Amino acid sequence: HLLQLGHRRLAVLAENERVTSSSERVRGFVEAAASHGLELSPGCIAACDHKIEDGYRRAKAMLELAVRPTALFCCNDLLAVGALRAARELGLRVPEECSVVSF
Repeated sequence: HLLQLGHRRLAVLAENERVTSSSERVRGFVEAAASHGLELSPGCIAACDHKIEDGYRRAKAMLELAVRPTALFCCNDLLAVGALRAARELGLRVPEECSVVSF
């Protein structure tokens, strides 16, 4: 969906890599991006605790970068809630300036 919308600067908020479902979601996301000619740098994938606050903290750090992602893929709804809060706090309009999707 994000690729169809034209996003090319993607980031992922994932749970700890020991969470099998999250690691599989990240693997699928990286493969989908690669199939569209995009290579994600390791810095674009943030391991988070399963908490809104950690999603907020990690998303805010990514969205404050000089070249920020235009889309965030969150591996669960709690991380997405945190990402939405960070975007709102930074004055970014969702989805116009930053898309957020959750699994």
